[in-house]
Amino acid sequence: GEKAPECAEAYFYYGKALLELARLESGVLGNALNGDGELVKSEDQEDEEYESQEEEGETGEANADKETAKSETDSAEGENKEVEDEDDPSNFQLAWEMLDLAKMVLTEQLEGEKNTEVKTTIEKDLCETFLTLGEVSLENKNYVQAVEDLSFCLDWLKASWPSDSR
Repeated sequence: GEKAPECAEAYFYYGKALLELARLESGVLGNALNGDGELVKSEDQEDEEYESQEEEGETGEANADKETAKSETDSAEGENKEVEDEDDPSNFQLAWEMLDLAKMVLTEQLEGEKNTEVKTTIEKDLCETFLTLGEVSLENKNYVQAVEDLSFCLDWLKASWPSDSR
């Protein structure tokens, strides 16, 4: 089922991948991955198109009418996409949900485990999950939750590693 122990690792890596995708989408270049697969035309390309239209003369005017109609259609489709996008959760939200699910599965596994070696492995995975949840919280500017998640991870690391460990 949804909370099967085998699913924890898949949830973790899926959440981590969604976090990276969300970071790429909100990067310095803005929304570089707009889903259309189209790149924004550079000014040089636009200038070349403009010059070729001037050379065509009246044929260019007919093409301009077609382009205007096409751009109106594209803008209507863009508005429909925006409405659909508002209903869809962001990749940050999806990452949070997957990592939270991984945290729940690992916590249940940890409570039921008696073998100390397996328990240590589960604790390590849980610590990584909290660390990644903290990263998602930082990206979402939810600093209180980020501090809580990162503190849990830090406390576990302090307890499990020797004091002279680097």
